[in-house]
Amino acid sequence: CSKCINVNLCTKCYMSDKHDVHHHFFRLQTPTDKINYELETKSKKIECSGAFVGSIVERGFDWSWDDQDGGPGSKGQVIEIQNWGSESSNSVAKVVWENNPTLSNVYRMGHKGKVDLKVRKPTSGGLYYKSHLPKLGN
Repeated sequence: CSKCINVNLCTKCYMSDKHDVHHHFFRLQTPTDKINYELETKSKKIECSGAFVGSIVERGFDWSWDDQDGGPGSKGQVIEIQNWGSESSNSVAKVVWENNPTLSNVYRMGHKGKVDLKVRKPTSGGLYYKSHLPKLGN
């Protein structure tokens, strides 16, 4: 926040309006690169949906876990999004499979560029200001 001393928000808290949304903010892309954001009445929040807790998934493109899911076409439910140790944040999903509800395991959802799961029924990941996110690849 450019108005309040020592108010720094992560993206999730910023998008959840955890601070006065009428203040100016700077997004720190790099230690020296600041992008100025001001919420205006025209800044609309939109819903993010996808592989979040509660979504229904099945094996995806990078699946390499034999029939741990119960076989091709089996569906599971995401019960948690986790970090892969200190290597990557929110990059794996813990899934319980309908064919074996007592078994759960974690699967890559971006960790090291691999995606083990495909979303069949997405759930909401909350609201966000699309115009306030950096462009992918920049």
